[in-house]
Amino acid sequence: GGGQPAMPRPTQGQFAPLAPQGSFNVNQASAGALQQAIGGTGAAMNAPLQVGAYMNPYQQEVIDRTQQDIERQRQMAMNTLGAQATAARAFGGSRQGVAEGVMAGEYGRMAGDVAARQRQAGYTQAMDAAMRDRAARLGAAQQLAGLGQQAFGIGQTIQQQQAQQGL
Repeated sequence: GGGQPAMPRPTQGQFAPLAPQGSFNVNQASAGALQQAIGGTGAAMNAPLQVGAYMNPYQQEVIDRTQQDIERQRQMAMNTLGAQATAARAFGGSRQGVAEGVMAGEYGRMAGDVAARQRQAGYTQAMDAAMRDRAARLGAAQQLAGLGQQAFGIGQTIQQQQAQQGL
């Protein structure tokens, strides 16, 4: 046998209740749903986006690794430049110094541009995720409001039927 007791089955002519019985009040349910919908809508609209909560926690590691790769390429290019200067018997000359300065500046600019693009892409992704979360929260608040309105309508129908029976 299994570890859970079997659910009692209704005997013929009895039905298991489909909804809570007893103290359920449809009017209280509709009022509660509408209050929660209003609160949820207000929170979704007025709360700051908290874009930082959606940022990739590994973004800086990716940027650091990219910077290391660029630095390694810069060093290889400097070695090549030094070898070319040596072959031309100009190692240590002013032309080599100017060429090294220009090369260092270009690699520095490239490293900065790459880091800026990576940070911008990360921010854009985080902003998109934050906006989608806000839209989902508003959608949930709208559903809750719809359920509250539906419960109110059911309550109105019940009251109308009771009034007709009373007449």
